[in-house]
Amino acid sequence: MTENPLISIIVRTKDRPQFLKRALASIAAQTYRPLEAVVINDGGNPLDLDALQAILGDVTLSALQLEQNVGRANAGNQGIAQAQGAYIGFLDDDDEFLPEHIASLYQTLSTTQLAVAYSDCKIHILAHDAVADSYAVVAARPFITYDFHPALLLFLNYIPLICLLFRREIFAEAGAFDPAFELYEDWDLPVSYTH
Repeated sequence: MTENPLISIIVRTKDRPQFLKRALASIAAQTYRPLEAVVINDGGNPLDLDALQAILGDVTLSALQLEQNVGRANAGNQGIAQAQGAYIGFLDDDDEFLPEHIASLYQTLSTTQLAVAYSDCKIHILAHDAVADSYAVVAARPFITYDFHPALLLFLNYIPLICLLFRREIFAEAGAFDPAFELYEDWDLPVSYTH
């Protein structure tokens, strides 16, 4: 029996501990193992790493505390450099995975020569209860979804970053996030691999 390869999930965060805990809990709930959560604290208040590891359970925690905010692209690149996995995915602190997410993307990549696989996703609208300091889903809808088409990707950001799983070697071959982008670095990344 062949052991599964390690998959690293990079989580960029800054001062949103409630969201971060939910995101990490969704990594812990994945049916795939082994996993590594690479938490990049982008200049935020120090994190309680013991509490985060308790949420992750048997998922390995790798954390990097950046002294100052370096922005989404640079934080993502530091996460890529820190990650140990043969495959790399991304989950920002305000997002969550469904339990089969990583397993289904890995299944696609492990049975093909593709360098990247992606899934669909849903957008949840949350309401904040200030008294309880909690969030509840008040509405949900599917994100726009299309079969892969590189020309369409130039004009429409239809693949959110959290939907993608990459083979690690493509970052060495084609680079990572462009630090010139303050926004849409997640759109630029798959476009750069397909054009």
